[in-house]
Amino acid sequence: MTYRPAAKTEKQVNSPPSPDTGTWTGLIRHPGYARYFVAVALARVPTTMWAVAVALLVLERTGNLSLVGITVAAGSLPAALTGPLLGAWLDITRSRRVLIALDQLTAIAALVGILLVAGHGPNWALPALGVAYGLTSPLSMGAFRSVLPELVGADLLPKANTMEATSINLAYIVGPAAAGAIAGVAGAATAVEVQIGLFAATIALTITAEVFELRPSARPTAGLMGSVRDGLRALWRIVPLRAVSASSLFSVMGWGTLNVGFPAFAIALGAGAHASGYLWAAVSFGSVVSAFAFAGLANRLSTVALMAGSSVAMACSAMLWPLAGNLSVAIVLVTLTGLLEGPALAAFFTLRQRYTPPQLRGQVFSTVGSLTLAGMAIGSAIAGPVHAALGTDATLMAFAVLQLVSGGCLLTARGELRGIAVHRYVSDTCT
Repeated sequence: MTYRPAAKTEKQVNSPPSPDTGTWTGLIRHPGYARYFVAVALARVPTTMWAVAVALLVLERTGNLSLVGITVAAGSLPAALTGPLLGAWLDITRSRRVLIALDQLTAIAALVGILLVAGHGPNWALPALGVAYGLTSPLSMGAFRSVLPELVGADLLPKANTMEATSINLAYIVGPAAAGAIAGVAGAATAVEVQIGLFAATIALTITAEVFELRPSARPTAGLMGSVRDGLRALWRIVPLRAVSASSLFSVMGWGTLNVGFPAFAIALGAGAHASGYLWAAVSFGSVVSAFAFAGLANRLSTVALMAGSSVAMACSAMLWPLAGNLSVAIVLVTLTGLLEGPALAAFFTLRQRYTPPQLRGQVFSTVGSLTLAGMAIGSAIAGPVHAALGTDATLMAFAVLQLVSGGCLLTARGELRGIAVHRYVSDTCT
């Protein structure tokens, strides 16, 4: 089954094009976009600090790498269960901003609890607080992604998705690097305190930004549970959505293994566990650079070639990581892996937006986001035992294997996806 978006409205057809239509200048000047980008980019920074700041705090106070993996995983896994319901709530609620604030406040409360309990209370309480941290996270993820097509429109959406990928990667540059640097200088507890402060700043920015209330003209009519049902049905029946979601799940499982793999890698290199933040920053920096540098090439490739090729190339480059003899060489090799990801990440976003029915975006994007968090959780959880049994190199190789599986998932929908150049194809399909 293939979803075909509705035709453009009369207003869209008859409105004269702006001179800046489809340009970077047009995107930046578009009403509400700059405020959206700043708010979302800031909101993502403390989220990306979680896997470094909390991991280092637990490691510093307990010395238990397996507990590190379980605690980090617990911050992601609950979203796999709550995502579909919370996403449907986003589609029918009167105020998305209130729900975003609820998510940020929940994260703050959980982080305060972890600060108080780590090293001073029972170990089982740390994963429990991690569960509380991740319970409402699909609210923010779904709200940020679902509003973008309505905010920028069809002509600007491909460039907005490139900026969306950039926003995520910038967060993974700033968040982990800041968490690692702060932990190295002032201790892991200080890094968690900074994370709490950034979540508070996010509330102040998003609660006053009216752009998060933009919605498609078509609205869900089946109520909360009906929206959940329709969204899950769309994810399963629309073949490109199903293939991309499965591919993303295995890909982020790979990234999840690095929540244990990178600290262990940094220790093996003699740089200290806090240097894992620099490794996360390096891979994200590479992704940011390639998202812009190779955008023209991405436009000329089919979806399968771009996305599957990216996954396979990242897997091959990751196999070089164990050859690094020091942190500097490791950073170069990890940056190379990031360079191979950038254009494909923006294509993932665009494909989801193209095939998702507009009235179900909140539900579908939150569910996909929850699968992403679940994949990270599973990757983090399995990385601890893998490291304990087989060592650091095997943990890093787990990332490579899962990227290969991710690329294979896309081949299951090659008939639906072959020949589609996503960046060009979206412009006449978004209403």
